[in-house]
Amino acid sequence: MALGECVSLPLLDALMDRFQRKHSSKIQLNSTLIVGNQHLLPSSRSLVQSLLSLGIPPANIVLTGKVYSCRPDVVAWLRRNKVHVMSPSGELLLPGFLAERHQSDLGLFWHHIEMAVRSKKVNRIILLDDGGYGLLTMPTALCTTGIVTVVEQTMSGLRLGDNGARLRRLNLAASAAKVTLESPFIAEAIARSVSTKALGLRTQIGIVGLGNVGSSLGRCFESMVHPVCFFDKKRDYSPMKGKINRLGSLKELCETCSVVVGCTGEDIFSDAEWLGSIGKEVTLISASSQDIEFRTLLKKAPRVSVQPGADITVSVGNTVYRVLFSGFPINFSGSSEIEQPRDIQLTRALLLGSVLQALSCDGPASSRGDWSTAEQLNDALQRFVVRTWSDLTGEPNIGKGDFESLQWIKENSCGVAVHCEELFTVFGA
Repeated sequence: MALGECVSLPLLDALMDRFQRKHSSKIQLNSTLIVGNQHLLPSSRSLVQSLLSLGIPPANIVLTGKVYSCRPDVVAWLRRNKVHVMSPSGELLLPGFLAERHQSDLGLFWHHIEMAVRSKKVNRIILLDDGGYGLLTMPTALCTTGIVTVVEQTMSGLRLGDNGARLRRLNLAASAAKVTLESPFIAEAIARSVSTKALGLRTQIGIVGLGNVGSSLGRCFESMVHPVCFFDKKRDYSPMKGKINRLGSLKELCETCSVVVGCTGEDIFSDAEWLGSIGKEVTLISASSQDIEFRTLLKKAPRVSVQPGADITVSVGNTVYRVLFSGFPINFSGSSEIEQPRDIQLTRALLLGSVLQALSCDGPASSRGDWSTAEQLNDALQRFVVRTWSDLTGEPNIGKGDFESLQWIKENSCGVAVHCEELFTVFGA
C-alpha cells in the first residue's frame, strides 16, 4: 500500500452503523480517555476514524507507536485530526534493546496521560494494549484508581498477571473469534513471507511454540510442501502427528532446520548454553511480538546501533545466526501489515468492539470487586462481527456453524462471561 493511501475497512463501518443506530445508553465520552500502545499503520487510522465518528474528542485519544510498525503519513494524519500521537524515536537501535527503548517511550506516554487526568475530569481510561508493555509500564497511581480498563490484544499482556492492581481487563487475545479466525490468516501471511525468504521450496522449517499461530503455521508450511519440525516445551501437537516431526529440544531443532520461526512470546534462548555449537548458519524469524523471541542472542551481536528492521548477523562459536528484520515480527514490513485489508479488518473490528464493550457495560470488577479475572469479549458482539465479516468477504461458511451459537462462543472464549443488556440489545438479533 502506497504512503498516503487510506485502507478501506467496511467491517468497522458496519459495526459503528449498527451500534449508533441501536444503542440507548448515554455514554460519557468527554470524560473518557482512549489510550493505546499500538502499531500506527493504515488500519489503525481506520480504527481512529471510527472512534472519532463515535464522538470521542480527538484530544481524548492518546497513542504511542513502535519503531518497527509506524508510518509517518499515518502519524501526520492523526496529528492533523488533533489526536495526540507520540511516535517512537527514529534513532538507531542496539540489537536486542528494543524493550529499554520502548519502555522509555512509554514513560513519556504515561506522563502525558497523568497530566491529562489532572487537567480534566476523567472517569474512564481505556488502554488498548498491544504486546503488554502498556500495562507493564502503567504508573501505580493510575493502576489503583479503579477507572482503567485494559483491552489485552495479545497473550503477552495476559501473562503479566494483575499484580494487585484495580484494573478491569478485557480478554480480547483469547476470544473465540480472534483465536479461531484471526490466527489462521495471520499464519498464512507469515508462511508466505517465510517461504519467500527460505532458500528453496523444500527447505525444512522449524517452529518453536505451538500456540494459536504456531499450530496454524505448521499446517500452512505443510500445504506449501515444506518439511516441518517443531519444539514446544509445554504442548504436544495432535493434528497431523504423523506428518510433523516433534523434536526433543530447541538445540536439536536448530541442528535439524536451517530456518527457525519463533512463536512463543518468550525469549527462547534465555538459558541456551549451546548457541555456539550448532556448526552452521541458522536463519531466525519472529512471528511473535517486539524482539522478545531472540533477545538473548541479539544482545550477543556487536554493540553497534543499526536501523530498526535491518537483518542482523550474530556469530557465536562455530555458528552463524541470521536474524531477519532485527528480530521484530515478520508480519510487519515496517510500513504496513502483510495481511490483506479484508482480513486485518477483523482484527480492528474486534478491537473496536472491545472499546464499545468497555464503554457500554460494567465488568466483573464492578459487580463483584474481583480485579484478578479477565472478562470475555461479549458473545453477541463477536457473533455480529463474524457474521458481517462473512457477508463482506463472500465466504458464507466463515459465519455459519459454531459462531451462530452464543453458548459456543462463551465456551471458547477465555475469561469471565458478563452479561451486558446494552450489547445484547444492539448485537443480539
